[in-house]
Amino acid sequence: MADEKPAGKSGWVKAGVTSVLGLFSGAALMYVSPLLNSAIKPGKPIANFSHQADGLSVTFQNRSTGANNGWWDFGDGAALEPFSPKQETIAHTYARPGMYMAKLNLRNFLGEENERIVSINVDGTVAYPPIIETFQVIPLKPDSNAPVTFRVVSKIKNADLCIWSLGDDRPLEISNDTQGTQDRLVTLSEAGYYTLRLVAVAGKATAEKSESVFVGMGDTVTPAAMLQVTFDAVRVEKTAKKFNIAVQFPADRKENSFAFDIERSVDPGFRIVDAKLERPVSDAAVKSHKLSISPDRTKIRLSGELVKQGGLLQKNAPPPSWVPTVQVTLERRALPERKTSDPVAANLNVPGSTLVPLPKLPNGWAVADRKLNLELRDGSTIIYRGSVLPSGANVQIRNRACRVTATEVADHVRVDVVVPSN
Repeated sequence: MADEKPAGKSGWVKAGVTSVLGLFSGAALMYVSPLLNSAIKPGKPIANFSHQADGLSVTFQNRSTGANNGWWDFGDGAALEPFSPKQETIAHTYARPGMYMAKLNLRNFLGEENERIVSINVDGTVAYPPIIETFQVIPLKPDSNAPVTFRVVSKIKNADLCIWSLGDDRPLEISNDTQGTQDRLVTLSEAGYYTLRLVAVAGKATAEKSESVFVGMGDTVTPAAMLQVTFDAVRVEKTAKKFNIAVQFPADRKENSFAFDIERSVDPGFRIVDAKLERPVSDAAVKSHKLSISPDRTKIRLSGELVKQGGLLQKNAPPPSWVPTVQVTLERRALPERKTSDPVAANLNVPGSTLVPLPKLPNGWAVADRKLNLELRDGSTIIYRGSVLPSGANVQIRNRACRVTATEVADHVRVDVVVPSN
């Protein structure tokens, strides 16, 4: 049996070096591992959002972290909307009031998931009460004797509909013409006191304004002009809608670019008046985007290109995506209806010119066709009546031979009365 040799200096040195290296590698791993976890392995996704309701429309504010894709479920059976971490808000309009369970389901690129479910009460009430900013009643004749036409100018905010009471025996008029300034003509044919009243309605809230007028006894001596218009009118319904269009770079695509061309149809019966992106495109991955409307104006078309970004930090990044919001203005037209305006009365200047306002349709109606009816009176005697405006017609006014010409000028009919010199 050979004698064992005691370990020399070299053996002790090797053992010492090995121990020191072990200590250093352990310490390095202790400090480097969290760094690698934070840099390479992302945190788990946290689904979080807040919401704000205005009538049937609800805006959801994204408060989530750690996710790169997912879905919004609004709880009313509507199609799921894709989640984008770059989209701060998303809006949804419910068809009717009720209680809905809205859910946000998120996932990171490692497949880790998280979701949040919130109960939302959609009661359909608006956030602001209706306001009648302007209500003016202006007589077109200085004497206000019957028949007299009043011009009623109003401006309403935050209203769903308005109710008109025009002072005489005609029924209440309910209208959803609440946009911008309303300008209408009201003729009262008999003497007396009248109250013209406007009520604006929004949900359960109302606003009201009124003005009283006095109509004097009719003047049977002064020459007068009466203008009435019969319309073939088309009811035009306009509405706004938002589309969230999800564009996703295919995960299995090897190329660095992906051309997309997506169409979305609008509701049947509607046509697109205008379409635009809700906000400018700031994503560097989106190139040559174009938003257009189909020739029949029933579809929007979004095209462009998604491009993978280069660089070392982008090597393991998830494929690019884009979820733009498109704002669309829609219009639907009904079949024509026959509507006849109030007659508009004005004193006739003899000799001279008289401007008689042309009655208009309320906002929300379009003219398919119309027919003017002009009547000229000398006291109680009708001296002209017809649907064709007179051109040099010979009439008798105050026992004098006159020539009458009527022409349409802008939104008036001008009646010129000439007394020929003998």
